[in-house]
Amino acid sequence: MRTKLLMIIFSLDKGGAEKIFSFLANNLDLNKFEIYFLTINKTKKDAFVLRPEVKHIQLDHSRMLFGIYSIYKSINEVNPAVIMSTLSPVNIIVGFMRKLGFFKNSKFILRESSIPSVNNMLAGKHSALLDYLTREMYPVFNALVCQSQDMKLDLIDNYGIDESKIYLINNPSLKSPGLSNDNIDIDIPKDKKILICVGNLRREKGQDRLLKVLQDLKGKIDFQFWIIGDGVKRETLHGLVSEYGLENDVFFLGHKKNVTAYLKHADLFLQGSYYEGFPNALLEANELGVPVVAFNVKGGTKEIVQNGLNGFLVEDNDLEAFRNAILTALKFPFNKQNIIGYVNEKFDESIILNKYEKLILHV
Repeated sequence: MRTKLLMIIFSLDKGGAEKIFSFLANNLDLNKFEIYFLTINKTKKDAFVLRPEVKHIQLDHSRMLFGIYSIYKSINEVNPAVIMSTLSPVNIIVGFMRKLGFFKNSKFILRESSIPSVNNMLAGKHSALLDYLTREMYPVFNALVCQSQDMKLDLIDNYGIDESKIYLINNPSLKSPGLSNDNIDIDIPKDKKILICVGNLRREKGQDRLLKVLQDLKGKIDFQFWIIGDGVKRETLHGLVSEYGLENDVFFLGHKKNVTAYLKHADLFLQGSYYEGFPNALLEANELGVPVVAFNVKGGTKEIVQNGLNGFLVEDNDLEAFRNAILTALKFPFNKQNIIGYVNEKFDESIILNKYEKLILHV
């Protein structure tokens, strides 16, 4: 008899959590699981498509609070053996329902996608409330999946989660179909180094400090810096480009579905994040043999980057060291095939799928 699994996420819009959750829904063994997939917000066009065998329940709520009753009703109708949710607002709502004693026949798995204490701190006026709700709701889950050791320690130290409930499962190295798509909308100069970063244009992603580093590199190397992604900090970053005199060097390419088509032309991937859950874009760059330079911050970055093998880690906020690491990396004899082999061996999707399947069946 197959285990009935209900997966809950806010939407299938672009994002790392959305990518991983859709990957799980599309690849978990259908001989073991009957999969239902609940999205709370209905986007005009989903960034990720589910296979036909997955029963997709689409609600149409723009905010989590508006969808509480619909979520409850959907869970009740499915009556799953296991409920798995991801992203903090969704996890809190699902945890609230469990805390009230609903769905006693179901087991609850939470997949965390950030460093909760840091993420909550950045929530502005809602920081204290979000932190309180995390502390109250997260312990009621039967199991919690963390992508990195830092994430695990954060849940134990700051939220009192029983370590026996926590399972460390990295994100997988996914073989993106974008590899076969070579259509890009920017000319590739032969005489310049191509530097690239991928991620939402938000404060925590640190594109601002990457631009500061590149200001100091102007005149030392010829480069183009491609920024893939969009978000609330776009205008601020455009202002910094003008302030630093980088108008001819930095290109904002917006959101791209075929990210790999751009990554494959890069000489170096730059990650400026102030913290990370588990950096999928960095992993994608390594999948193509592109080395990285990143700050050594809380999260999964340090679990991917091995100095001299697939890139260099720099102490957090040491901009001079980051600048020097870029110069070193552009001359360093990285072995493209070794980078690809390392990532495939450590983060192969079959390894990650097996861990999730064992966890769900164990719970």
